[in-house]
Amino acid sequence: MRVVEVYVEHPVFEINQTYSYICEFPCQVGQRVSVPFGPQQSIVGLIHSIHEREDVTGLKRVLKVLDEEVLLNTELFALAKYMEESTVAPYMACIQAMLPTVLKPKTTNAKVVTISYIVLGDVPEALTLKQAECVKYVREHEKVLSSELRKLYSVTATLLKKGVLKVIEEEKKTHTSYVTPYQEPVLTQEQMECIQRVEETSGFEPFLLHGVTGSGKTEVYLQLAKRTLEQGKEVLLLVPEISLTPQMVERVKGRFGDTVAIYHSHLNNQEKYEQYQRVRRKEVKIVVGTRSSIFLPFENLGLIILDEEHDKSYKQESSPRYHTRDIALWRARYHDCPLLMASATPSFESYARALKGVYTLLHISKRIFTNMPTVRFVDMKEELRKGNPNLVSIELKEKMRDALDKEQQVIILLNRRGYAPVMECKKCHEVIKCPHCDIALSYHKEENAMKCHYCDYKAPYIKVCPSCGHEKFNFSGHGIQQLEEELKQLFPEKKILRMDRDTTSRKGQHQQLIQHFADHQADILIGTQMIAKGLDFESVSVVGIIQADMGFHRPDFRAVEDAYQFLSQACGRSGRKEIQGQVIIQTYDDSHYAYQYIRNHDYPHFFAHEMKYRHHGNYPPYCYLASILVQDKKQERAMEEAFAIEAYLKEQQIQGKLYPVAELFKIQDQYRYRIIVKMKDEEGLRKVLLQVVQEFKGNRKSRVGIFVDINPVNV
Repeated sequence: MRVVEVYVEHPVFEINQTYSYICEFPCQVGQRVSVPFGPQQSIVGLIHSIHEREDVTGLKRVLKVLDEEVLLNTELFALAKYMEESTVAPYMACIQAMLPTVLKPKTTNAKVVTISYIVLGDVPEALTLKQAECVKYVREHEKVLSSELRKLYSVTATLLKKGVLKVIEEEKKTHTSYVTPYQEPVLTQEQMECIQRVEETSGFEPFLLHGVTGSGKTEVYLQLAKRTLEQGKEVLLLVPEISLTPQMVERVKGRFGDTVAIYHSHLNNQEKYEQYQRVRRKEVKIVVGTRSSIFLPFENLGLIILDEEHDKSYKQESSPRYHTRDIALWRARYHDCPLLMASATPSFESYARALKGVYTLLHISKRIFTNMPTVRFVDMKEELRKGNPNLVSIELKEKMRDALDKEQQVIILLNRRGYAPVMECKKCHEVIKCPHCDIALSYHKEENAMKCHYCDYKAPYIKVCPSCGHEKFNFSGHGIQQLEEELKQLFPEKKILRMDRDTTSRKGQHQQLIQHFADHQADILIGTQMIAKGLDFESVSVVGIIQADMGFHRPDFRAVEDAYQFLSQACGRSGRKEIQGQVIIQTYDDSHYAYQYIRNHDYPHFFAHEMKYRHHGNYPPYCYLASILVQDKKQERAMEEAFAIEAYLKEQQIQGKLYPVAELFKIQDQYRYRIIVKMKDEEGLRKVLLQVVQEFKGNRKSRVGIFVDINPVNV
């Protein structure tokens, strides 16, 4: 009797194993099946293996095979196993992360959208005049939309009943749009040297390209992609955020036409499915996508490119907590092809590996068109002494006016959504907080609403303090809507665009805003961190950065690195073509050591300076770090479990450092506690974390949420 081993759809450690079922249907490894499980009459599972067994006593039967084809090839099954081990996550969580929603082994209402067409069936000789006209029409068009034919000919239903016509279902396809051809420019010497060095590799080799902003890294990608496609192989080009996708897609399609697949989070379920199938069916050879596109079913990868490799959005923040860079390294090694990681501000982990020779380090030190922008710092304490309480300094205002008078464009960054981040009662000083999180609600003036930026809770603006009944509030801090309001007063005749999460929540808004600014339909673009990197606007001469100090003061050992990357990338949006760029950074402490390196565009010396602190504190990349997050809706239960895990780890006498339980603020009604573990041995760290999961989820049957994150990007 044929028996299949099935992983069921629930991605939890308690059932992280296969279950045996009798299968009387034709089936293959990698197909989804419907199976009974416990008290549930039917859930979805994935066939992991098939074998013959004589004794099948007590085994339940597969109810249905859900797929005609296998969903995962041998490589992706092996990748799922690697992810399970490297991220300490349930195997099914890894499988589900790889597939678009309509193909996930999961009970869902999401289905493939199909379109009904009518084609010829068995056509008899004897037909009425109207029936003959209908048949002729279908014969001439081969297939006709069902809805269209029914409108044209009332006899359609009769012909379908008789079998003269029949209905076929075809998957809906998205129409592609025309893209302006993107011409090949003349390469610089440094670009040619980078291309040549990557081409010299005969198999797997990881490269780190450290190229300053505006140095032509994208053209290096396109040239290498062209050569890879000429060899009949596939190319994956990863970008970190949806905001970077439109310009990159335009350039890739402009060079390679419509044989390019696009894959990112703003596609709907049907569009993701379609792009996935285009890759699987080998209809495209090159893909531009964000994090999840790393799992697309390539079979002959010849090149993987990780643009802006330092970006934190490459890290998945829910189970399985993988880093795209690690998956890219695994797949490049599997396909025996080069991996090109690139950034103007590489992550410390990558740059350290490149200096050690683990990655091959490549350099582009000069911009293509102009010198690097000049950077000036404005002391906002001095602005206050001059009687200027506004967000925009006098110097920045003058630079903006001068640029706008020359019909140049300006970008202003303030990395904070809303109008004001805190609402406080003037009488009792009660801060209005989210009812689900221990976080202050931000005031959004354009909607006259209060929003939580963690759980997306939204409430109308309240006029009375819920604690004391007072009717007036203080608005503390400054958000980007307040900046927009001020700029409209300063430059009433200029068109201003705002780009943040609130203005780009709907599909296509990223692309629309970027295109409007690129077409010079606006003079000033203001935005949060999403406009700080990767975007290329040739008419931008001035970049202003408001409240630049914010990032330096976070309680995170990566705070200075992150702030440097944000500010340096923001500086890079200025003067990217023939216009010399100018950057004004507004700060309340211009003595911070990172600023001198930002002014001089000197990443290598900043890296060396900051690494001294990392070494002194024994932080990555000098060690490996993991977070164990314990959370539950009942605070006492979460706290008890966190202290129990801490006690268990102390008993194990791990070869590393164990930080005590720390209470974090509540999010989405979940009380959270965290334990940090540091070790020199990454494999040893994984074993310790696996022991914790097995002990508390397996042996002790813990009912609280326990989440493991190896090498977290936020601490």
